[in-house]
Amino acid sequence: MSQLTGTIDDYGVDAASLAGSLPVRLAALREVGFSQAMLSARDLVEHPQGVEAAIGAVRSSGLRVTGLRVQRGFEGLAGPSHAYLTDVAKSMLELCA
Repeated sequence: MSQLTGTIDDYGVDAASLAGSLPVRLAALREVGFSQAMLSARDLVEHPQGVEAAIGAVRSSGLRVTGLRVQRGFEGLAGPSHAYLTDVAKSMLELCA
């Protein structure tokens, strides 16, 4: 059996697994030693002070963002529903930039 190696710094957590505002969740992750987190687009676009404030909170946390949570629900869609989710996906890619 191989021996597990690594430190908590090698792992990230989905910030959605914690309760509270984005800054509170980011601080909690840093406090226990994580260096990276996965976010959702909602974490950023629903921040009370706007996207720029959310991005500032992430940057000041010192955490590395490993990604945005995946957009689901495209299967079997056509017409306006598919177009809407495609627009959401495009917005998420712009947010990543």
